[in-house]
Amino acid sequence: MKILVIRSGAVGDVIMATPFLRNLREAYPNSRISFLVGKWSKEVLRNNKNIDEIISFDDKIIARKKFLEVLALSRKIKIMNFDRCFILDKSWAWSLFAFICGIRKRIGFSRGTEASFNTISINFDGKKQESEYNNDLLKVAGIKAKNYQPEIFSTEKDIEFAEKLIKGIGKKSIIGIAPGGAVNPGQSAILKRWPIDRYKEFVGKIGVPCILLGNSNDKVVCKEIMASHETGTYDATGISIQKAKEIMERCAAVITHDSGAMHIASATSTKIIALFGPTPAERFAPKNAVVIRTKSWPCYTIRGKFAGCAKNQMMEINVESVIYALKKALSK
Repeated sequence: MKILVIRSGAVGDVIMATPFLRNLREAYPNSRISFLVGKWSKEVLRNNKNIDEIISFDDKIIARKKFLEVLALSRKIKIMNFDRCFILDKSWAWSLFAFICGIRKRIGFSRGTEASFNTISINFDGKKQESEYNNDLLKVAGIKAKNYQPEIFSTEKDIEFAEKLIKGIGKKSIIGIAPGGAVNPGQSAILKRWPIDRYKEFVGKIGVPCILLGNSNDKVVCKEIMASHETGTYDATGISIQKAKEIMERCAAVITHDSGAMHIASATSTKIIALFGPTPAERFAPKNAVVIRTKSWPCYTIRGKFAGCAKNQMMEINVESVIYALKKALSK
């Protein structure tokens, strides 16, 4: 059997799909499993033993509604003759896409009052963790699903890179910090970020070395933090997702807000302090994270919109509460 899994979106969205992939592979060890994903997030799946093929596309064809390019992609998928498709995206547009691709069995979500082109749908209301919804798709297809931890598969070179960096710092206790992120081709959501001045203050008060993590777009933010502290901060931005995961694995804890980096940390055994404001922690927070929330209620809708969100909502989280949560987590 040939199975297609569709999950576009940000790095965190794809990471949250990895427990689903492990369950799917266990159910169909001899089937060919392909994963359709945007180029922005495809590196999450590098070396993933639970899939046979990554089919990537330019994220801009979705973000900018380039219908001719989308149609060309559907033709490419159609000639591959998939027997079954799991659509992890919530939008009706992706279930329509799978229909156009000629895949006879399409299993996905029905979001609110939106129409669905799936042959089997389950209701999505945004009230539980994303990985649980993904597993529900398996269950409705008659597949047993376990609550596995997210997975990122590293190589020996990734491990050696991380070990060399940590050894070079020469300290037993190191904190990973990811102050950027929350930006991808389909959405800029910097209002999810804890303010840069709060990160600066946090680094200055904890008194232990900090490794600053993020993609190449986060270098400016991280350099601003480093400029405010003469010693004790180390730049690890712009490295691969796998290398970042291995660095986080060797940190005492990782501090970040709702971002791709938070989900990378979820694939480790390291303690996570996750800061939440506009987005609901119930849906996006890793199960192994200590969550600190703003007092204001989340404003992110099930259709992916920030409706009526206050720009300064994350200011409600003070440095002292994060330091307290960190000390408490490390004492266990």
